[in-house]
Amino acid sequence: MNCQDWLKEKLGQTAERLEIKASQQNAWQAYATTVQALGTGPDKEPGETADAATIARFHADRSSEFAGKLKKIADATAKLQSVLTADQRKTFDQIVRLAGHHEGSHHEHAEMMHGPEGMMGHGDHEHCEHHDENRSEAPSPPAP
Repeated sequence: MNCQDWLKEKLGQTAERLEIKASQQNAWQAYATTVQALGTGPDKEPGETADAATIARFHADRSSEFAGKLKKIADATAKLQSVLTADQRKTFDQIVRLAGHHEGSHHEHAEMMHGPEGMMGHGDHEHCEHHDENRSEAPSPPAP
């Protein structure tokens, strides 16, 4: 299963668990779309001949982009939360809270929100097949 399919499945399970109502669909769709965007974007790593500065800049730029996406998720989460019932909010809080403890920092919400080296940042996770045509064959060394 690829990452996007896995994420769609997890979002579907979360929507079912929350019992999203028709009146909540707009906020839910905005949230789901924002979460799915976390794993999109150009991710072509510097090649084998890249120098240290190029590699460091790549990681800095990728981290900055990721931080911006997380802010958008936080905003979409707040909007979704504002339309949930008290019981739904409790469930959603629990899903998000537990997601941060699954395999270090997985998501059910960020089993929907990995850090830069998590699932969406292309770390190794059993949920996904990590084959991305935009990535170079050689892995880059860790950022300084």
